[in-house]
Amino acid sequence: MLGNTHVFLSLAQLQACLDRWREDYNRVRPHSALGDRTPEEFAADWNPPPPLATLAGEADSMGTTPLLEALS
Repeated sequence: MLGNTHVFLSLAQLQACLDRWREDYNRVRPHSALGDRTPEEFAADWNPPPPLATLAGEADSMGTTPLLEALS
């Protein structure tokens, strides 16, 4: 006998099951790769890095030459 199988009687039934699974996976189930947070919690805390152009024009805290200045 095959384990973990299900026969769906309609596409609507399949869609409803997938929607429930996606909701559980993204909002309820914690992920170890995300610090045991849900993807939704991780996304709420995530701060995107500054644009590359911003980084290229600034010197770092060690006083190195900014990339755009060094390439000029």
